[in-house]
Amino acid sequence: SMPLVEHVPTAFLGDRPVPVAYEATLPAVFREKSVTLPANLPLSKIATMLSDAAGYPVHLSPDVFIPRDALIETTSGSANGGNGAARPSVPGLGQAATNVDPIYRQPGNAKLGQYLHSMTEDLGLAWSFDGATINISRFVTRTFQIAAIPGTVNVKSSMSKGTDTSTGSQSTANGTTSANTGSFSAVTSTGRDGKFDQIDLITKELESLKSPLGKITVNPQSRLVMVRDTKEAVDRMSEVLTRENAISTRQVSVRVRTLQIALN
Repeated sequence: SMPLVEHVPTAFLGDRPVPVAYEATLPAVFREKSVTLPANLPLSKIATMLSDAAGYPVHLSPDVFIPRDALIETTSGSANGGNGAARPSVPGLGQAATNVDPIYRQPGNAKLGQYLHSMTEDLGLAWSFDGATINISRFVTRTFQIAAIPGTVNVKSSMSKGTDTSTGSQSTANGTTSANTGSFSAVTSTGRDGKFDQIDLITKELESLKSPLGKITVNPQSRLVMVRDTKEAVDRMSEVLTRENAISTRQVSVRVRTLQIALN
């Protein structure tokens, strides 16, 4: 007889797909190598230590040194007079900003992959492994597909009810002139008329979710969306697009039965 509960130390095939941790798909060093690091370390120092522990070079993208305050939308002033203090910005937004080396405040005592996950989530970063290098960046690039009809869609429905009558027409003997003797028309109509551009509306939704430094490019012809933004912003956009595509691709099953009756 089979035991009621069996502990399996490795991944197994269940009755439904379950996403696994990213480090589970990487080399064994990310799951077996343990690292112990003190708290309050700058990211540049952490990268050096992780490179020694993993045996892979750690590449820090320049965008990891952008201050996190630059990712928050600023206003021109406060609500009580417009004298609010502006947050620091980054090059390209008006002022030059000083690069900041992020500091991870938590001590580390975990497997290499788990430590990378915890550290990047805490600092709002993202990490990946391309087979030779561990890459840490603040901005990620992802592509999505919009399940929508390109272009503007016109919607119109109307319903009319009424009468339209005419008493006829008369003409002269030579046929040169003619005139209606009278007509009457009474028609009442009701309905709806409108148009919408679904891809343009979805683009505006994504624009409201991006950070000040994020970039969104939408190709209406291929319905492809390219997003370059922080991991948090990209995850929010992914959730919105998943819900939009689920609504756009919703299908209804219709069953039609045709009955033929012979009166004899």
